[in-house]
Amino acid sequence: MITNSSLPHISFSRLIPKHLSWLILAMDGLAMTVALWTAWYVTLCFPYATFVLDGYEPLLPPFQPRLYFYSALCFVILLLFANKGHYTKRVPWWGQVQLILNACFFALLFDGFTYFAMQQPFSRVLITTSWVFAGLFIIIGRQTVFLLLQNLES
Repeated sequence: MITNSSLPHISFSRLIPKHLSWLILAMDGLAMTVALWTAWYVTLCFPYATFVLDGYEPLLPPFQPRLYFYSALCFVILLLFANKGHYTKRVPWWGQVQLILNACFFALLFDGFTYFAMQQPFSRVLITTSWVFAGLFIIIGRQTVFLLLQNLES
């Protein structure tokens, strides 16, 4: 007869441990920060890709307003991820990827439309690359965290 003491403890909980949720949240924040700085560097490398339509002059708008707006959108995206249970429940991998890509795509649309509607000088390359890199780096960051924890457990 098998007793309870001889069976290994297997957790069937669908919840993520607190330390892992904080690690995933920190990695998402880091990924979005690195994405903005990488996009800024790419934009600096291709200055003629950003231009004013009427004069075709190289233009790189001030970075500080972009930083504030991007940070606010990143905060909203992190709240969306928390609301969908990315930091508390075990969400299937492809469900996470789908939400990450959808969130970054709609953030890209909202970001671009807002700058266009406010008639502010903006870099299309900076806006596009920042959200493309954000989606890519968030996915890579989460995969890194999961692989790292998998290797630590084995």
